[in-house]
Amino acid sequence: MLRHYEDLSEAQIADVLGCAPGTVKSQASAGMAALRRALAATGVGEVVDGS
Repeated sequence: MLRHYEDLSEAQIADVLGCAPGTVKSQASAGMAALRRALAATGVGEVVDGS
């Protein structure tokens, strides 16, 4: 959320949260994977722009 809403870098987020930048990356990746699974389970697929 901080990455996109507040436009912070991974290093800035790590500093705010008091963790390593690698933790920020891995947790963001895990969160995106969970969101993709949840969307797929509801039948919502990715929208691909053909242009």
